[in-house]
Amino acid sequence: MSRIQLGFHRRIPIAQGALLGIFVLLASVGQTALGRSEDDTIAVKDIKPGMKGFGLSVFRGTRPERFDVEVIDILPNFRPGQDIILVRTPHPLLDQTQAVAGMSGSPIYLEGRLAGAYAYGWPFGKEPIVGVTPIANMLSELARPIDPEIWRILGPVPTKTTQDPTRARDKASKPKKHASLPFYRDHQPRDASWALRMLAREPQFTSAVGPTPALTPIMLSGMDDAAAKLLAKELSPFGLVPMQAGGASTTPRTSMAAAGYENGSAIGVQLIGGDISATAVGTVTHVQGRRLVAFGHPMMNAGQTAMPTTTAEIVHVLASLQRSFKMARPVKTLGAMIQDRQSTIVVDAKLKAATIPVRIQVHEQQTTAELKNTWNLELASNRSLTPILLFSAMINALQASAADRSDAVVRAETLIKLSGDRKLQLSDVTYMPGGTGNPFGLSAMRLFSAVEAAYGNPFERTYLDSVEVDLYVRVSDEIAEIINVRVPYREVDPGADVTAYITLRDFNGSERDVAATIHVPKSAAGQHIELQIDSGDNVKPELPRPRSVDDLLDGLKAFYSPTSLIVSTKLPSSGLRMRGYVVPRLPDSVLSSLNTQSESDSSPTFSDYARTEIPGHQVLQGSAKVQLDVREQAQ
Repeated sequence: MSRIQLGFHRRIPIAQGALLGIFVLLASVGQTALGRSEDDTIAVKDIKPGMKGFGLSVFRGTRPERFDVEVIDILPNFRPGQDIILVRTPHPLLDQTQAVAGMSGSPIYLEGRLAGAYAYGWPFGKEPIVGVTPIANMLSELARPIDPEIWRILGPVPTKTTQDPTRARDKASKPKKHASLPFYRDHQPRDASWALRMLAREPQFTSAVGPTPALTPIMLSGMDDAAAKLLAKELSPFGLVPMQAGGASTTPRTSMAAAGYENGSAIGVQLIGGDISATAVGTVTHVQGRRLVAFGHPMMNAGQTAMPTTTAEIVHVLASLQRSFKMARPVKTLGAMIQDRQSTIVVDAKLKAATIPVRIQVHEQQTTAELKNTWNLELASNRSLTPILLFSAMINALQASAADRSDAVVRAETLIKLSGDRKLQLSDVTYMPGGTGNPFGLSAMRLFSAVEAAYGNPFERTYLDSVEVDLYVRVSDEIAEIINVRVPYREVDPGADVTAYITLRDFNGSERDVAATIHVPKSAAGQHIELQIDSGDNVKPELPRPRSVDDLLDGLKAFYSPTSLIVSTKLPSSGLRMRGYVVPRLPDSVLSSLNTQSESDSSPTFSDYARTEIPGHQVLQGSAKVQLDVREQAQ
């Protein structure tokens, strides 16, 4: 069965064949409707300098208003296969604001026919001149059929014989090999913004001197300034500008926003809902049946997607020398964005994108009854955005419930539910110098590696069902730095036990020694070995190369706590990481033979270590090492 929802009040199970039939039918209906609407549009070749017309956009409330436009000229081949129509927008408000973030998608009409969408502006422009995306480019995306592959983020595409949709494991459930980002193939840790940074490396449709997409404001509510600044830093490369605003409106000025979309009305793409709201706001260009086009440029150029959309109400248009924008708030969740393309976003008002329920609870000794400590959210399901949205929500919860400039230790107990009835429980401890607003330690939680494994693994389609995070905050300076390691003798016998003394310096400057007994292997006779002292979070256990999603998740459980002292004895041998198992301490001849026969897509060899873990209660930092000379024979 599929998790696609038709309508707004109940779920309707759809078999795979019926699902594909609906997609084909929608595509054909869109193409037929597009053919009927040709007389209502004007082609770029018919547009001449000096033509006059009007645009539609909401300046306050929910009802679109007219503004005048005059054609300056056409800029051909502005994008591959796309021209741009250069227009002037004389209007008392637009004369002050120039290009306005949030007006993207406002329909532009010439001689009574739809020409395109208000979409581009010039940085630091002093005239009300904007670029218009031709409507033909946008309507071509409206007619693009949906590939059922996209619904992997909502759940596996079912087969007729599948009884449990979360257990579908047929050939159709394997992902294609052309993902836009590298697959999560190994046990490499990922931080919260890894996927977004990778996406930012791809060409973004911007120019330092030419027209750039009008910025897309993201209206935030219930979010602390620290979390808002974090989001702004991560999303600004995509032209997404988070701005503080109010929450969802319960009393829109007209019934239109609650009823649906129309040409020129405001539309939002909801990234976060619930106790926190984050909604990207733009304008509807053209409604055609159950689908519509909007924005006139990409939101993130993510291709096929599935993100919830909302009607919206405009509170005010703020004129600014730096950045003019619409202040808005979402009204009602309605439909899903199904395409995010170069010329437009496409929304289907009859589909509902599944979201990820998230509960974040903060436990802190000084929290009072007046402070909110439990946050219930719905996050958009998106490989690049979900981790940073979740991370921002966690920082926001900490700041709202346990803000403090004092150093803090945070323990995170996380329960992650994934498709296939998988559950993953993780416990992480991190030190946050300077208080709970410091994002660096929290970003490295294994939670974000689990999210990346769910979205990017090469084994099967998986998705997140829900996330629960309990954050236990302790204002404390209980950290220690590894200063030095010393041994009584540098020359030791093979097979002997050696006591190493590790010097730790506490936060208050006092020093103390921790003793650790190290065994010198007989195989090291006549060679040098090295003792490496680290905190647990700096040591990664040697793990087999994964063969499945479950292997990836199991690998996340194999870790050392940052409160543990790890003494690693580097041995004069190497091992081999194979699919499903690890072979340590191999002779050179065997290692060379196996390495030649192993998979060539990554280096499977590793240096051998014998490790001793000394648990503690302080978060440790730093490292130290010492070399030992092993005699040929014991004395």
